Amino acid sequence: MPTEKVSAVIPAYNEEKTIEPIIRELKNCQLVDEVIVVDDGSDDDTAKITRLADARVISRKNNTGKSAAMESGVKAAKNSIIMFVDADITGFTAQKMEKIILPVLNGNRIMYIGVIRRRAYWLNKIMRFLPLISGLRVIKKELWLKIPNKYKRGYQMEIALNYFAKTSGQKVGHCFLEGIRHVIKEKKRGPLLGILARIKMGLEIMLIGWRLYVIHRIAKLLNY
Repeated sequence: MPTEKVSAVIPAYNEEKTIEPIIRELKNCQLVDEVIVVDDGSDDDTAKITRLADARVISRKNNTGKSAAMESGVKAAKNSIIMFVDADITGFTAQKMEKIILPVLNGNRIMYIGVIRRRAYWLNKIMRFLPLISGLRVIKKELWLKIPNKYKRGYQMEIALNYFAKTSGQKVGHCFLEGIRHVIKEKKRGPLLGILARIKMGLEIMLIGWRLYVIHRIAKLLNY
């Protein structure tokens, strides 16, 4: 068993229905010794339930977005290995956590991503050719510190983590995780707001992909 431990950071906004089981499983994982929930301006009982579950709460007065919540969690974390966990998932067990923690904790990877396996077989095949978008990932804190603040916005963060991990010179890995499900945006926010959130996510991913994989690379080449 590795001697170093992991800080788990959970950015959360109105996740009172799913937050407690996630905290419970994190506390059951021997590799995790700190659970930090960043309550990003929730107006439900997310913070109260987190305290009752004996996890640390960082409360933000306003909803400033996932990336800002992640930043708060990383700054507060005492360990050099960070595991990000979405607050709206079900089926994430301690055993599945170890599967994505150990490759980083053992020093073999700078980042390791847990990809939720889709029910449709063809979706899993397509995902091999798309950017890995997942709220379940373990990173070395040094990777987070390498990312310029201008990329720490909204849904852009996950693409920025992918890009700077791959250009770090260190190894990156991922695996598919069975039995985990996301609460879809349409169910949480209603059909209209859920669809708008998906459109916003798609546009932000396209924007950051263009900025990093095209403009940023061209700029680096011109500097040589």
